Amino acid sequence: MLDHLQAYYGGSRPFRNRTAEECMTTMTSTSKFVGIEEAAKMLGVSYSTVWESLRRGDFPVAHVRIGTKWRISRPGLEALTGEPTDATSPIATN
Repeated sequence: MLDHLQAYYGGSRPFRNRTAEECMTTMTSTSKFVGIEEAAKMLGVSYSTVWESLRRGDFPVAHVRIGTKWRISRPGLEALTGEPTDATSPIATN
């Protein structure tokens, strides 16, 4: 698993000797998932509309719940909207 993470984030020890801001920039710029807030912005709907759809289980894009947080597939949202997003935008927290 460690080898996979090292390859994914680039380098043998990508987070050593970096500030928290630098680590978060690396993680969010390569992320394939977004939070509810960013998904709502991409779809042009409210946060509660996306949340309710996730809760009901009828959200049309691949998603996963990790603890209390929902993560939604960025490529899936791009396919649904037909527009690529800026991959460097930060992940929204819910």
